[in-house]
Amino acid sequence: MILWSVWNDINLYTHTRGINRFLGLVLFLEQMESRGHTVPGLTQLKRWTVTSPTLSNQSLQDRISDTSEPIFQKALHWSIEVNQRIKELPSMPLPFEGVEECLTQISRSADIAVVSSANSDALEAEWTHAGLKQYARILMSQSYGTKDFCLKALSEYGYERRRILMVGDSPGDLTAAENARILFYPILTGHEADSWKRLKMESFPILKAGNYDAAYQKQLIDLFKTNLRKR
Repeated sequence: MILWSVWNDINLYTHTRGINRFLGLVLFLEQMESRGHTVPGLTQLKRWTVTSPTLSNQSLQDRISDTSEPIFQKALHWSIEVNQRIKELPSMPLPFEGVEECLTQISRSADIAVVSSANSDALEAEWTHAGLKQYARILMSQSYGTKDFCLKALSEYGYERRRILMVGDSPGDLTAAENARILFYPILTGHEADSWKRLKMESFPILKAGNYDAAYQKQLIDLFKTNLRKR
């Protein structure tokens, strides 16, 4: 139960919410070491997560061909097992209330790109199952690169940075938006339906009008951080 709680804290309930699975794995194993467990090869695995341009099964497989450290093979086996168990889930979750209505409105006057730390198969399956894939111009999974890399790449397609809005629900999303020097809109954990409604009714029209300024964004980010501290 303690191990499950640690994993949930890393992935859902703290500032690392939404983290890439391999980065989350490293944090989890570091927690295990701090509790007295020995994890051979952890330093090498952590170094790979820092230096690899992409954090995916394929890039991990490429690393395995250059090393004899068992931890890399174990990490790949674990990741493949995660993908398989996702496929075996009896049903996929449906989107939060108001998501489709919001994306419908936004897609009429803006290009929508999905940037996710999920693997490509899961991302494709989830957006197709939810009936939302039709609204996205591109689905960018972990195989494309980090969120920072993807957002910076999108910003080089000719869009003005003050017209690019990252919609996310984790501190990592906020950091990626800041690193790419684009705007950020938070989805508040526990208040998702209200967040999507506000995006549709208030924030996206403000963005279209060119008035999504630093003061307005700060109000939203302050609310986002306060909400996370309450979790």
